[in-house]
Amino acid sequence: MFIAQIMVCGFITGQCALLEDLKGPKFSLESCKSRQEEMFDDIFKQLPYVKFEGSRCVRTDKLHA
Repeated sequence: MFIAQIMVCGFITGQCALLEDLKGPKFSLESCKSRQEEMFDDIFKQLPYVKFEGSRCVRTDKLHA
């Protein structure tokens, strides 16, 4: 299982934040990557002045994050 994480940074301040999926682990790497795209789309709708800086899917054996 994998936990989706993305990093976004502000255009003006340059401060960055690592965001982790609260919907729980995904069973495949493909579904984790898909969730990362959903997360960024959701954030960008609310905060259009952020930029995507990176992402990772963290392997876990836990059922809940």
